[in-house]
Amino acid sequence: MVDPGVGSARDAVVVRAHDKWFVGPDNGLLAVVAARAASSQCWRIVWRPERLSNSFHGRDLFAPVAAWLADGRFPGDKLQATDRLAVQLGAQDLSQVIYIDHFGNAMTGLRAGNLPREERIQVAGGPWAIPAYFPRRRPVRPSGTKTASGWWRSR
Repeated sequence: MVDPGVGSARDAVVVRAHDKWFVGPDNGLLAVVAARAASSQCWRIVWRPERLSNSFHGRDLFAPVAAWLADGRFPGDKLQATDRLAVQLGAQDLSQVIYIDHFGNAMTGLRAGNLPREERIQVAGGPWAIPAYFPRRRPVRPSGTKTASGWWRSR
């Protein structure tokens, strides 16, 4: 769940895209999923549980709706069809830094798989190469090690 605005007036939504269900806040993430799908449908979640925490909408609001959908029960009485989400983002990649975490890692709206290996990104006026190694498999820790630090490798 990615929702820094949890507890705000932002809508809770359900999106059907790529023959899959997506449940979450109307914060832009599901707008990209809908925009990249050949077809999609959207609903606002109008149902509210008896007890809705200000900070645990994932648990109190989204999880029950997702459980009904996973169980094959469309909760039509708890949803209201809508033509579009409130936050609209397109299907294209966003070629700018959108977040920098407390370690200094810069996240962009670019998908690495869409960039050629020889591509260079300009950062503060200088070129940066796309790393040549992107793990294709989940890293594993060799047996017998007690910490992950420095011991991770790819199979």
